[in-house]
Amino acid sequence: MNSEMISIIVPVYNVGKYIEKCLESLMKQTYANIEIICVDDKSTDNSVQICEKMMSEDARIRLIRKEVNTGLASVRNIGLKAVSGKYVAFVDSDDWVTSDYLETLYQLMTEYQAEIAQGSYVRTTIEVDEKELKYGAVRTKGMTGREALQRMFSASMVHPDVEYTIVPNKLYCKSFLEGIFFPEGKIFEDQYFSAVCYAKCRKVAVTDKKIYFYRVNPQGTTMQKYSTLFLDEVELHERLVQYFDRNGEGDLAAMISARMIPLAIDHYYRAEYAGCVDAKRRACLHVLKGYGHYLGTRMISCEKKLAVLLFLFSPAAFGVLKLDVCYWKRVD
Repeated sequence: MNSEMISIIVPVYNVGKYIEKCLESLMKQTYANIEIICVDDKSTDNSVQICEKMMSEDARIRLIRKEVNTGLASVRNIGLKAVSGKYVAFVDSDDWVTSDYLETLYQLMTEYQAEIAQGSYVRTTIEVDEKELKYGAVRTKGMTGREALQRMFSASMVHPDVEYTIVPNKLYCKSFLEGIFFPEGKIFEDQYFSAVCYAKCRKVAVTDKKIYFYRVNPQGTTMQKYSTLFLDEVELHERLVQYFDRNGEGDLAAMISARMIPLAIDHYYRAEYAGCVDAKRRACLHVLKGYGHYLGTRMISCEKKLAVLLFLFSPAAFGVLKLDVCYWKRVD
């Protein structure tokens, strides 16, 4: 019997096709001292009935039912307030995990005396059995929270590194999460939550072992047709810049600002391609609003700053020239 309880928060919303597999994978964990907190966000299908059936089979499952649908961030925050365990994990209800998911993360956290432990994941459209996973030598490493934050924002792409961004592949110390919540009413809430966690964290432990199965759901929010909702990603970057500025972390604010402008420009052209005029206008406003901070960032070259200025004067000319305004500081 494992001595320290782990609480797993499972948001539930119209996942009748998937929730049973998700909960079964948690019920089969080799780390047995757990509580599974299902928070229903006013489902209209049979999700609640399936949760209630599985509660009757396993006393470790709890169900919290909301009266109003308020979204993923709100559901996770409600779950955070209800946990009893010393550690906290988040598992999305259309995904599933390996049988040693929690044991792997707990041992990793213990070995490195970390506040966050992180594993790798499998992105899939089909139901894969963990027995089909092939492992080479599993690698683990420890790093500071600041180093993890740099890795999150240093991938050679416009958007943050997914493995460092998402929350379901991680285990957190509950005490460490005091005062940290998901930004409600926004999508891309994981980006903000993870960045704040890393900034506050003393030690992060990471393994490349695959322990989480992420189901690519075509009905998911981020898989839908482009709309103004997607600009939440840029707004949450702005919030992070403000957060780090307020807390005297000017170098972190500069790092995120350096990525925010290319991100906003990327959203501009995605909105243009989708024919979303309002999103284009708002993306341009985000570039204008953040340009002052970008201009004062020493890590950005004068050429890139002038290129952003060209975008503000003529997005069409910028698009034709395909200028690079990204600053990548790769951290391996």
